[in-house]
Amino acid sequence: MFEPLTYEPQDPHPDVDESDLRAEYGLVRAYFKARPEQFADVQRRLERARMADPYDVYLSRLVRRTLAAFGTGVIVTLVFTLGLLSLAPFRIPVSFRGSAATRYLVLDVPPGTTEYVLAPLAALDVGLLVGFVVAVGYWVAPIVRIAEREREITRSLPHATVYMYALSRGGLELTRIFDDLAAARSTYGVVSDEVRLIIQDVRSFDLDFEAALERAQRETPCSEFAGFLDDLSGVISTGSLEAFFERKAQRHLEASRRAQRETLETLSILAEVYIVLVFATPLFLLVILITLGLTGGDALVQTYRVTYVGVPVGIVLTLVGIAAFTETYEHPTDDAPPSRPEPVTRRLRRHPTTQDSTATGSPVAGRTSGTCSGGSRSSSTRSRIASS
Repeated sequence: MFEPLTYEPQDPHPDVDESDLRAEYGLVRAYFKARPEQFADVQRRLERARMADPYDVYLSRLVRRTLAAFGTGVIVTLVFTLGLLSLAPFRIPVSFRGSAATRYLVLDVPPGTTEYVLAPLAALDVGLLVGFVVAVGYWVAPIVRIAEREREITRSLPHATVYMYALSRGGLELTRIFDDLAAARSTYGVVSDEVRLIIQDVRSFDLDFEAALERAQRETPCSEFAGFLDDLSGVISTGSLEAFFERKAQRHLEASRRAQRETLETLSILAEVYIVLVFATPLFLLVILITLGLTGGDALVQTYRVTYVGVPVGIVLTLVGIAAFTETYEHPTDDAPPSRPEPVTRRLRRHPTTQDSTATGSPVAGRTSGTCSGGSRSSSTRSRIASS
């Protein structure tokens, strides 16, 4: 499997003192901005997730909103707890007084001071919990988005490859193929977004095609698509696009069929487990419990547990298992309503063939001859352009 290129962080302020950064960006953001090598993985995750913010902005927002969530949780819980205790003072139940639990729960306090001990403790616990949830949510958000984009690319890549093969067989050069694929986002989803960024690198940031493909290899969340781009960069100057796309289309379609067969086998196993655990086993237990109840045994509580706890829990666990092993197809959202792609023959009539470009040995027409001087631009700029 192709391994994406590694991210090499570069210090954006090599000669600037951290105190100057604090004066310009603030204490929190300056701390992150002065240490790019420590947060290189965070920056790479944000790039692969196509998030517009650089790592220092994202992490400083994480810190601010975590502290805000902590403070909000403390204040709200403190007010609520003090009000509740003033209406109904907390009293330790008789069965717990003098037990070992009261010594660890710090509940056995002098009369009149209960609210001053319980309210701050409850507020601190809730504040820490809310702040932790917010921090974890911000930290895993890029990871979740990367996984979603990877699944979408893997799902759409076989069909996009077939589409590119059809266009190349009709005589279009690579830039025209990528233009048409980028315009068909309502059909090919995230693959169209990735291709559009490559075209923007070439036309807007003065990169040549090989450099644009190399950057896309590093930033794409899908290793399969990265391998596709790596092979494509070698075909641009030496090979045949039509043969390349044909070979890739056959390979991706076969992999897609194999994945679908594995999914169907997994679903069949889950269906058998569902029938046995959720229907057969509870029904068998209910028959036994009802029989015990008729013979004089006390089986009412167990019957309730099986009926109202066991069966719903089994159904929920089965649904979670199905959701974990399968993917629900969602049509890519776009400004225009979902529609079928324009027929390839109609697209071919709008574009000239590439006889002139192929005669020179290059299947890339309109290729920019600029250097990689545009490679230092930030990923946030590309993300904002892509979202426009």
